[in-house]
Amino acid sequence: KSSGLHSQFPDIPCAVGCLQSFMTTGILAAQCINYGYMDYEWGWRLNLGLAGIPALLLLVGAACVPETPSHMAERGDVEKARKVLHMIRGTDGEWLKLSL
Repeated sequence: KSSGLHSQFPDIPCAVGCLQSFMTTGILAAQCINYGYMDYEWGWRLNLGLAGIPALLLLVGAACVPETPSHMAERGDVEKARKVLHMIRGTDGEWLKLSL
């Protein structure tokens, strides 16, 4: 079995290229910001503080995400899994029962 990013996203042909492009663009943006603040004594503090904002948003956002329905069903809480699945997909079809 192959490992790597492409094996994790086989249905998305540009997953590897898109992810690498986003990472490279982010690194370039960070370096440009660092270059702009290199003459200031407090520039490193600002850069460090700005880097904490996305981390804080991710931390707050992760607290709002419900558990996955499959994990709930594995633990035996099928009714709660159905409620979360209904909240995510928004319908009460027969396929909802088949999903679990």
